Amino acid sequence: MQNRASNFITGQVPANGIQGFHVKGASFYLLRCAGPVFVRTDNTPEKPYLEGTGEDFPADFSRLEIRNPTAEPISFSVWYGWGRYIDTRSAVYDGYTETAAHPVAVIPGNTSWPFLGSASGNRVQRKALVVSNLDPAIILWVCDGAGNKALACFPQQSAVIQSAGPLVVKNEQAAPVNCAVSEVWYTAR
Repeated sequence: MQNRASNFITGQVPANGIQGFHVKGASFYLLRCAGPVFVRTDNTPEKPYLEGTGEDFPADFSRLEIRNPTAEPISFSVWYGWGRYIDTRSAVYDGYTETAAHPVAVIPGNTSWPFLGSASGNRVQRKALVVSNLDPAIILWVCDGAGNKALACFPQQSAVIQSAGPLVVKNEQAAPVNCAVSEVWYTAR
């Protein structure tokens, strides 16, 4: 009776190099691979693969060969065996965004500039508010919708606060302050 176990190989293929492995299986899957590689089994022609891809073959193989076409070494981890490797990892990405830059403005002394975070058009939700304090001496404050101080924006510095809710940029001093404000929005695409 033939042993039909599955297993893993972890290693590194040198720049423009080939690594061959005497392994048995009918399937393989690249779990981790820091770049594009070419893979072939026994006498099959090589094909390009990326991390998160693999193949099921109609017949068993006894050799797996990985070729690195790049000028840098590539680390990899590959599953091989019979049946299917079920990859339950999730790829989480931040989504599509766009930046809405407001014109440079002067916030008069003892006043606030509100940013409601109300989405419109293809904007789904605000991701962040970016405040650039252009004044050489006065601190600006980013406050929540209730007026509570959440973030200080020091003179000639920028600050980012991630919030979808209402925010206010506040000047607590008597003198006016020049500032630039942008909102980063998640979009429907």
